[in-house]
Amino acid sequence: MRWLLAAMIAINVLFFAWTQGALDRVIGARSMGDREPERMAREVRPDAVKVTPLASASSAARDDAACLESGPYSPGEVALAEVALSGLASPGSWVNLRQERPGQWVVYLGPFPDQETLATKEAEVKRTKVPYEAIKERGELDYGLSLGRFGRLNEANAALDRLSQQPALRNARVLTLVQPSAAHVLRIEAASSAVAQRLQEGKGPLKPFAACPKG
Repeated sequence: MRWLLAAMIAINVLFFAWTQGALDRVIGARSMGDREPERMAREVRPDAVKVTPLASASSAARDDAACLESGPYSPGEVALAEVALSGLASPGSWVNLRQERPGQWVVYLGPFPDQETLATKEAEVKRTKVPYEAIKERGELDYGLSLGRFGRLNEANAALDRLSQQPALRNARVLTLVQPSAAHVLRIEAASSAVAQRLQEGKGPLKPFAACPKG
């Protein structure tokens, strides 16, 4: 047993010396161990290798994307535009933004046949001390007086009820200057360069795409 124990200790000592390179010249064999300088010597331009974190790669992909939008479209146009867009961009990559366009109404007195008649009526309105605007250019409201412009129809009607109580303003009426309407804009928040190229080449019911307004 003593000889066996001594042999095992000797074998362990020799193995440790071999792994540390102490016996390389004696036995002509080399232990690689956990250090491999030969592998580093075989590397080609190791300084050119860079590790990019996954988050940085995702950020670079986002930086390459652009926000683009097309429009405005009327309610009748936007359905056909979305069908055309579905062939150029993946479903769900765009949004349909509805934009309300407010109307405008005016409390109007007139029209009068000529500027002389308009001047006479203007003198009457001045005496009421009601603010007004003379409209003398040719157009839909030519030779008349504006007694106020309003962004809501109910406000214009309320003003008319109040003003028409005065005899000089009894013939005033509410006219529509701008009809309220809705418009649609198709926006792609993150269009890749490939999608942007396809959008520029797209035709048919799609209107040209441009960069989204800032802010």
